[in-house]
Amino acid sequence: MGAPKAAEFVLQALKQEGVGHVFTVPGGLIDDFLPAFGAATSVTAIVAASETGAGFMADGYARASGRFGACLALGGPGAANLVPALSSAYSDGSPILALAGEVPSDWELRGAFQDGSAADLEIMRPITVFAREVPVVSSLPHDLHVAVRTMAGNVQRPVFLSLPQQIQSQPVAEPYHPVKHWLDEPPRVLDRASAENARSLLTSGAKLAILAGNGAMRSGATDVLTELADTFHIPVASTLRAKSVFQEDHGYALDVFGYAGTRRATLAITPQDDPSTDPNKEKLRADVLLILGSALNQRDTLYRSSPGLPKVTVQVDIDPTAFNRHYPVSATVMGDVREFLRWMLDDPAVSQALAKSRPARDSWISDLQNFAPFWYDFDNIKSDAVPIHPARVVYDLNNVVPVDCMLVVDSGAHRAFAGHYWQCHAAGPKRYFTATTMAPMGWAIAAAAGIKVALPDRPCVVLTGDGCMLMQGMEIQTAVRYGLKIVYVVINNSALGNVYLRAKQQGPSAAALAELPTHDWVQFARGLGADGERVLKPGDLAAAFDRALKSSKPYVVDVVCDKNFVTPVYPWQNAKQLSFE
Repeated sequence: MGAPKAAEFVLQALKQEGVGHVFTVPGGLIDDFLPAFGAATSVTAIVAASETGAGFMADGYARASGRFGACLALGGPGAANLVPALSSAYSDGSPILALAGEVPSDWELRGAFQDGSAADLEIMRPITVFAREVPVVSSLPHDLHVAVRTMAGNVQRPVFLSLPQQIQSQPVAEPYHPVKHWLDEPPRVLDRASAENARSLLTSGAKLAILAGNGAMRSGATDVLTELADTFHIPVASTLRAKSVFQEDHGYALDVFGYAGTRRATLAITPQDDPSTDPNKEKLRADVLLILGSALNQRDTLYRSSPGLPKVTVQVDIDPTAFNRHYPVSATVMGDVREFLRWMLDDPAVSQALAKSRPARDSWISDLQNFAPFWYDFDNIKSDAVPIHPARVVYDLNNVVPVDCMLVVDSGAHRAFAGHYWQCHAAGPKRYFTATTMAPMGWAIAAAAGIKVALPDRPCVVLTGDGCMLMQGMEIQTAVRYGLKIVYVVINNSALGNVYLRAKQQGPSAAALAELPTHDWVQFARGLGADGERVLKPGDLAAAFDRALKSSKPYVVDVVCDKNFVTPVYPWQNAKQLSFE
């Protein structure tokens, strides 16, 4: 058996790295890859409706598999269509290997059809951590290895390789050596000296709260985080990106803090953002905030200037560039989140101090729980309004899906309702997926295909909106084509929800620009080979969700909702006002 051709070599390397699927849209500049899929490499091609969808699917695959995602496009227009996906993945720290076929090297800059050689790398450099056109076939093993190991660094981000067409069919003599390390878990390191230096601050006040970010999720810290919370009675909040890192109906759960955060998390961390005028709320603020794997961006803190966090803040992150990036903290600890939490449990001085302060912490937690309802607009989860209230949709869906269900949430007003009202009844990664930083509309519709491919035995539900369906709804045909049983719950409010809520404050003409025609998404889905039903009354939601989950094919539940219901983001609105005063 001779040396593999470059296209086969790339796919074989992906298989060696544990990646079994590539998301693509075929085109002339990647023709040599097409026969390499399947038996030759044991890698399966998933053909998307567009390269943007393929990129979103690769992002979903990366988040669900714990490895990385791979997408393949032709250069020029295909590579340009990958930009929304790679930009979103870059900002969220999601690892994607993006590959593009290019015109033959001696055709470049000569007006060749779909020649993107002059632009592709320039487009990709700002949204990847490594971008290169492979110059000769002998350079491919090295360039591919550099791309993968760069992608798998402390902060995982997308990389891009452009492969001129003549290289794709040439043999590769050098073998590929898998990276493997750091792909499915971060390095288990801890700077013990900095942890010990933070010891006195961690135990300086009884009211200790934890804010867990994506670093805690990537670290796989759920079990040890739960052990710490249970042992010393410490309340835990999470960022929206890390939702599900801690069981959200746990007795010490504060749930999401920041955008769409709960009332209890807000009172514990930044009580000044709670709309209540009760003067006693300030007494609920934590003395010490332990920040695990979050750089405290504006989305996670609500602020563009000082967020008014608790007096003592200790930040733990494996990426030292995260320290004091947005706001100064009291102490920093370089290391893996799970290793740090294990150190806290094992360190005698920390354990003794936290055990001693536990009764005072219990009293504080009781005050938090008794101050006000867990959520804002608590009654909306049982609303009988027609058109239907989105909070009722989220709540009823939450009570129907099995505990191992994967919820994939899109961008729009429904993101706020889901972040606020949805509770992950079991903790751990791969339960709640959303693109939080760039938040491209329609991401969830496509990403769910990659998620389901990576975890085919888990039920998967998408919560999306009609605006998102207009942008990426065609990717439902990908789910149909490959038999992916995904439920798509569409909040059909005939508007770009968040935009409409802001625009109507400026007058009817502004609001009209954010309104949408009312579409029948069930008929749309059936046209693509899926099934579905429309729900007009809240009392019919639970039965519709049950039928959707039992369907043998992709299923759309088109829920007619009212666009005028406000989202539960009162702390966010208050913080914005304070920031701009």
